[in-house]
This record gives sequence, structure tokens and C-alpha cells, in this order.
Amino acid sequence: MPKDPTHSLHDGLLQLFTRNGLWQARVYLGHGRYLWRSLKTVDLARAKDLGTQLFYETQFKLKAGLPTHQRSLDSVISEYVSWRERDNAQGKAAHNSTSKFTSDAMLRQVKRVVKFWRAYAGSRSNGRLSLRRAHMG
Repeated sequence: MPKDPTHSLHDGLLQLFTRNGLWQARVYLGHGRYLWRSLKTVDLARAKDLGTQLFYETQFKLKAGLPTHQRSLDSVISEYVSWRERDNAQGKAAHNSTSKFTSDAMLRQVKRVVKFWRAYAGSRSNGRLSLRRAHMG
């Protein structure tokens, strides 16, 4: 029998197991998808508490329609730049349009500023930032 077996909680929707001596959690999201997190503890009781907290937070996010996985700022920046490039191309294609599109000058400025944002925080995860929210307002 293994020293630290897998622990199943919440009707099997939360699995706790060890990897390299630290407890890990796996939460079932539905449709064959899972959320994996290190609980960063060697203590089983603490792992059960942290795993249960993660489980309830994840269930809340699922019910509220919120994202369960955090995105890096770099991926949000890349999506934003792609959106601006598409907007710029659409503006060039719609020669006599009265709608406002991203100008060439604005696109150059966006790309210039992106270099600084990536150097500052590109690999940091950001669960609160959404590209949709960035467009609004």
C-alpha cells in the first residue's frame, strides 16, 4: 500500500495526492476537464482544508460563469494586440466607413507599449483581467 494514497473528497470531485512530497489537488470541472493546483503543504490535514477551499471556490466560479483558470498577462496582451491588428485591417478594408477603427499610428503605439508591459509583468497570472472588460467603456 502506498505511503500517501490518493484521498477522494466531495463525492470524488476533489482528489488529493502527493507529488514530490507536496500535496496536490485535482478538481473535476465537468466535461472531462480538471483544475490542478499544488497545495504547497506536506500536512494532510492542511491539504484537506486547502483542497476543500479550492473546491468550493471553483464550484462558485463555475456556477457564476467565471473563469476557473488564470491567464497570464502575456496571453491577454497577445489577444489584445491581435484584436487591434484585426481592427486596423478592417479599417483599411472599409475605405469610406464612418466607423472608427485602429489607425496605423495607434497600432504602432500599442506594439511599442506592449514591450514594456511584457517586460514588467508578462508571465504573471492575472485572473481578474479580461479582454472583454478592457474593450468596454
